[in-house]
Amino acid sequence: MTSNLAPPRQKHIIILGAGITALSTSLALHNLKHIAKSSTPFAQTIIAAHLPGDSSIDYTSPWAGGHWRSHASTADLESESRLRKWDKRTYEVWMEMLEDGRLSEDEINDLGLGIRESRNYWAKETAETTRDGSGLWWSKERELESDDEPVDSRSVKAMKGGGVKDFAVLDLASEKSIGVENIPDGAVFGIKYTTVCINIPQYLSHRFRSAKDRGTTVIKDTVDTSAGIEGVVKDAKRILISQNREAQEEDIFAVINCTGLGARHFVGDEESAKLYPVRGQTILVKGEALKARSYVEFGEGTEEDELLYVIPRPGSGTTILGGCKQKGNWSGDVDKVLNGRILQRAKEYGLAEELRTGNGREFEVLGFQVGLRPGREGGPRMEAEKRKVDETWLVHSYGHSGGGYQCSAGCGEEVAEIVLGLEHEVFA
Repeated sequence: MTSNLAPPRQKHIIILGAGITALSTSLALHNLKHIAKSSTPFAQTIIAAHLPGDSSIDYTSPWAGGHWRSHASTADLESESRLRKWDKRTYEVWMEMLEDGRLSEDEINDLGLGIRESRNYWAKETAETTRDGSGLWWSKERELESDDEPVDSRSVKAMKGGGVKDFAVLDLASEKSIGVENIPDGAVFGIKYTTVCINIPQYLSHRFRSAKDRGTTVIKDTVDTSAGIEGVVKDAKRILISQNREAQEEDIFAVINCTGLGARHFVGDEESAKLYPVRGQTILVKGEALKARSYVEFGEGTEEDELLYVIPRPGSGTTILGGCKQKGNWSGDVDKVLNGRILQRAKEYGLAEELRTGNGREFEVLGFQVGLRPGREGGPRMEAEKRKVDETWLVHSYGHSGGGYQCSAGCGEEVAEIVLGLEHEVFA
């Protein structure tokens, strides 16, 4: 006996943006059918004005450093608890990808991630510089808060663990006497641990290709933001339907807003006022540093928002030197004076001596870059609108500031869980 019931129509999800948050969200949504038995696999479409390979001050992801270094505090606050969970999950995902043996050496090189030692130094005492390392939540094994329990069972064991690999508080006096590593003059505290460094252009392109290979469609277009969130949802649906003849408006289940600072143009005045840029400026130099290194809390006065970091880009033969965190600065212009300070500090504090291969033991500078991290008062916004917008769910994921990469896998999974919850609510 055959059934005359037509198969359920495929539901569509539109993702706005093509930065690391959007791409990680797309990949997490593709995993839903594996981890949660979603009733109908979603067809996904990314709509974005800028894609990997593009250069624009309005497209933040290509300009990142970057490596895994959580900036979430130990505070007993929901916002910090969520950051800790996302950052920890991303560390786990990256380490699993690099260490579980499923990827060949060529595949790892194509991925753009690499395991390195990181050494971090402080010039002043802060809440992070406790002598037992407890000021850094990721310093040791610890139980996560009860509301941090994972939704599925994929990583229960891993999520119960706390610390990153090989964490240790450094005995700076002993380190100086040994003389293997340069210790910055004035440093009062230091740590080392195993991190994951990122070849940003490579990794971003890899995530983009992976999403497309899994079935995500990409439309390069600009969504009209002049009519607020309802106008954005309407125009996103219009763009999808104009490009996909099989898609019908009633099939579009959700729009996911991963537009970073671009969200300020349509989320409403109250929410828009919470968004601000955190300007960063870095220098790309020849050579791949042996370790990631940083030195913070040395700046005073007009230089208080400056720091020094050295981040190798695995497999590229290059390294990023930075930088600054200039809150509220919208300028995309390269500050030549700041460039001079970055290079001088790298030499003065000796954090990248192996890269001083140019004439006169100078760094061989390959380029400069400026990016605007998408800051938000109160931390990232990760939630669905309480009511549908133009008969479609709208989910937000933006405001990750300088932590977009290091929380990307965890954030993507939480957005997927939000979408799954909406689906179960509708189709229960």
